[in-house]
Amino acid sequence: MLRNYRDRNLDVVERITTNIRNEELAEAAHTAHSLKGSSGNIGANQVHQYAASVEQHCRNDQPAQALDELKNLRTTLQQVIDGLAQLDEPADESAPIESNANIDRDELPNLLQQLEGYLDTDLRQAGALLKDIQQKAKGTEFSHALAEIEQALNEFDIDTSKTIIGRIGQQM
Repeated sequence: MLRNYRDRNLDVVERITTNIRNEELAEAAHTAHSLKGSSGNIGANQVHQYAASVEQHCRNDQPAQALDELKNLRTTLQQVIDGLAQLDEPADESAPIESNANIDRDELPNLLQQLEGYLDTDLRQAGALLKDIQQKAKGTEFSHALAEIEQALNEFDIDTSKTIIGRIGQQM
């Protein structure tokens, strides 16, 4: 999901700039709106704010202000994209996790609490921890719910992920 965000937005600032210079402000606003939404979904809050500002300037027929704000957007978006470059680095396979159908019931609540915290701060860490939990709980009554969390996370549906975590906690 994060690779998709990165790949989709590599040239988004240039596309918006071209739209503005071609006096296609509605298209520029639409593109900025899409960037705003996807950035909010992954927690790229500064990009979200700058994209919202560019969108508003375009909707208010203020191309000069939109172009000025694009400078800030370009800088912050590039920082996010650079950070997402880590996704292309090979995974550390030095210590594979063995399947454990008897996950420690004292450990699972702590792992789920950690996962819930990452959902608010670092979706990459959340994804990695979820994979770890899924491996440890493979073949247990929690496997299906953990797969539901994975699906919700892939759709950037943080609230549903948290709801499912709460449901697992109640089962324990």
